[in-house]
Amino acid sequence: MRLSDQNITGALPTCTVEGEDDATWITIPDDLLIPVADNPIDAVTSIVFPDILSRVNDISYIKERCILCPTNDDVDMINLHVLCKMSEFLNTLQFSGIPNHKLNLKVGAPIILLCNLNLQRGLCNGTRLVITQIIRRVLEAVIITGTYIGEKVLIGRIDMTASDTTWPFSFKRRQFPAKVCFAMTINKIQGKMVNHVCAFLVKPVFSHGQLYVTASRVTSRAGLHFYIDNNGKCGNNMTKNVVYKEVFYNLPLHGINNI
Repeated sequence: MRLSDQNITGALPTCTVEGEDDATWITIPDDLLIPVADNPIDAVTSIVFPDILSRVNDISYIKERCILCPTNDDVDMINLHVLCKMSEFLNTLQFSGIPNHKLNLKVGAPIILLCNLNLQRGLCNGTRLVITQIIRRVLEAVIITGTYIGEKVLIGRIDMTASDTTWPFSFKRRQFPAKVCFAMTINKIQGKMVNHVCAFLVKPVFSHGQLYVTASRVTSRAGLHFYIDNNGKCGNNMTKNVVYKEVFYNLPLHGINNI
């Protein structure tokens, strides 16, 4: 709907405000008004740009909307408000192999590297370490897996780019290339052995061999535990074992018979 000057001033009654001589004030119809709110900028942006955080890559959505202000000060405040909301949203995005925007780290906490930093020093994707010191731009940590166990290393912030994003822009985040690993995915534990493992299966495994990997990464039966919640579908002493037998089709016949 387009409102011309005639539609506004010609069809609506004008009035004077106390202390003014000219009738220069008009009454805006109620159906056009956004109610006065404690946070006027948020009230306006939520009407003009609803669901903007889920539409940031929708060009047609953006081009059809605009907030108009009489002064640059108001323009700047509103633009900053929306940009901050978008920034906060982008900071919540998570991508495989990319550390989160916010890392909660403590001295003594175990971490796992998310990329290859220095293969010659054992700093590769999946290496586990324990934090010994936290500086603003550097983590000091001790390697606890692989052939470099016990070595103290320094890890700095680096730029990491998401490769599997569907956004219409290149997503880059500068952060320590690690995440806390009191818990980790089953895939990340492959190739490592530990003394105590608990499989947290409030959701069952979903990929071939995951249950086998879970049970085979512990050094003894006494160190293996399962937490299972099937939400009433079946007993909590049962869990799914996903096996894609197609992967064995090219094996010799005696191999298939043993499955």
